[in-house]
Formats: sequence, structure tokens, C-alpha cells
Amino acid sequence: MLVRLAHTLRSRLGDADLDGDPLLLTIARGAQARLTIDQAAYVEFCREWPGFHVAIEAAPSTTVSLRTADFDIVVGFVLHYLGEKLGTSARLEAAS
Repeated sequence: MLVRLAHTLRSRLGDADLDGDPLLLTIARGAQARLTIDQAAYVEFCREWPGFHVAIEAAPSTTVSLRTADFDIVVGFVLHYLGEKLGTSARLEAAS
């Protein structure tokens, strides 16, 4: 599922540079598979319950977190985050 999410994000955004913060989209395997989106955000697939955990560092001491089993919600949440960083949220939402 994380591979599918990375593919979806790359197809929508290409190799966008988010204000000097590159779109990484790298997957690490371990106890929980993790897709690193950029320096401030990642998505983990949690096998225990199963579902997704999205974490976005909004400020140095503030992290926004989402836990859901719904893949479409994860895609929408991450696209909204990236759209806000790019200033193109309307274009990304229209493309979904």
C-alpha cells in the first residue's frame, strides 16, 4: 500500500521542490514499513491493527497525527498537506 501511495503522490507532484524541502518518497522496511514523504512527514503501515499512521511535524514541538485503516483518507490527507506546502491545494484536490 505504501508503494501505491508513493506512486500516486509522484504521479500528482512529480519531483516537486517544497520550499527547499525535496519530496523524498522513500520506503524503509522494518517492524513497520515507512514511507518518508519529506523532512517533516511520513506514513507508516502498522501491521498490528492493521492500518496507517501519518505524522507531520507542523512546528518544532507540534506533530499532527492521523491513524486510519482507510487508504483514501491517507491519500487525501497527504495530498492536502503537500498542496498547502506547494500552494496548489485546489489543483491537487481537483485531480483526485
